[in-house]
Amino acid sequence: MPPGAEKTTRIAAIVLAAGGSVRMRPAHKPLLPIRGEAMIRRAVQSAREAELFPIVVVVGYRGNEAAAAVADLAGICLPNPKWETGIASSIRAGIAALPDDCRGTVILLADMPRVDASHLHRLSNAFASNEEAGILIPTYRGRRGNPVVWSRRHFAALAALSGDRGGSALLAKLGLFVREVPIEDDGVLVDLDTPEEFQREVLRAPFAGKRK
Repeated sequence: MPPGAEKTTRIAAIVLAAGGSVRMRPAHKPLLPIRGEAMIRRAVQSAREAELFPIVVVVGYRGNEAAAAVADLAGICLPNPKWETGIASSIRAGIAALPDDCRGTVILLADMPRVDASHLHRLSNAFASNEEAGILIPTYRGRRGNPVVWSRRHFAALAALSGDRGGSALLAKLGLFVREVPIEDDGVLVDLDTPEEFQREVLRAPFAGKRK
């Protein structure tokens, strides 16, 4: 067990990086560099810095390359052979890989390069003080974003998802368990799906400072 695992096992991280990046092709989103660092690597490193444990990285399309990009970061790299069926298969795979003593998990998207350890610390601290809430969603100026924290009580619901339906499909049904966590910047809203969005982020990146 890594140092500090007895503290951080309470909340894990699932990094979703299995999708086919259809709108970004021929590039693969998780491998695209922001400030010289592949986006998938930024996500895993942020989870490490936030002391989340374990970190499960679900890969699919070009999975060997994605796994190689984070091989030295000591996460659990999990191939998802069913990635083409949609995001639900990756969520199911990630949930199934979590240990029984894991009390909750953050589900991170590998195409959100502005999410860093400070956001994850804010969410994990909110979970620690309000674990009974069950689902914690970051917001910026009233808009909901990602990543989302899910308590173990909702793992079965996540594992029952199918097709291209992510956790957001459950929020209406589970609304009583949802709590919003205000965040001071828009990093929790920004994901990169197209070459144009990526280029805008690249142009912004040199002025946005280095990783903390």
